[in-house]
Amino acid sequence: MKKLLTGTVLALVLTAAEGFTETNQTAAACTEHLSACPKCGFVQTSQAPAVKTAATNDWKASVYGGFAARSGNATSSSYNYGGEFSQDGKVYRGKLKLDGSYSKAEEEVTTSQSEASGELRRMLDKRWFAYGVLSALHDEIKDLSYRVKTGPGLGYYFADSKELTADVSSGPLYVEEKKEGVGSGYLAWRFAQGINWQITDAFRWWVSAEADVNTTDAAAYIIAFKTGIENKINNNLSLMVILKDDYDNQPEDSGQIEKNDLEISTGLRYAFY
Repeated sequence: MKKLLTGTVLALVLTAAEGFTETNQTAAACTEHLSACPKCGFVQTSQAPAVKTAATNDWKASVYGGFAARSGNATSSSYNYGGEFSQDGKVYRGKLKLDGSYSKAEEEVTTSQSEASGELRRMLDKRWFAYGVLSALHDEIKDLSYRVKTGPGLGYYFADSKELTADVSSGPLYVEEKKEGVGSGYLAWRFAQGINWQITDAFRWWVSAEADVNTTDAAAYIIAFKTGIENKINNNLSLMVILKDDYDNQPEDSGQIEKNDLEISTGLRYAFY
């Protein structure tokens, strides 16, 4: 009797184990179920897509820098540096940036500029978005102690994919600045455009342009244009070349300040993702 009872229990355990294994195999083979499948009775407690979405919304960060020096008949040195934090979510998209450059030739400072900027976008649908911007610029050569700009606006994505984004935006802007020790503030209108094209897995080209027009004097405007190419060396490190052009239609009349500043720089970018 004892042997019969033991054999019965053992048979039930083996039957249950076989059923559990078969259910798991059926659930693994079934690719149509989401949280529960009526075909196999499998219940999924955690879903991979939810984890993927959370990872997509993580902030991405990178820093870059470049250095060049020359000695002999002429002595010169130049530096450029920066950092960027960005997030591309389905509803909110944000970016924080810091850029700076410094150069000296024959003990004379020829470039000394730094800028911090931030932009937050709120998607209204798949193409349209509302935004808010804030930036601060310092330029020692132009005797610009600061230029702070802030304002809201609307924008539109012509292309919005992982490989290519292209957008335009526009809105009012309040500008507060201090030039040659004299402070002033005025309203302006902002026009901006951006392109980011991941041509291959390793090669990227991007463009950003902004024009700020003084609403009290349409002949007074400022244009900031920047474009660059970037080629990956490995998963984190990239080689980059940047072309930057700043144009001020009405600079302060000191006799030494040109309207146009053109700069080409090279450097390395390290991405933390």
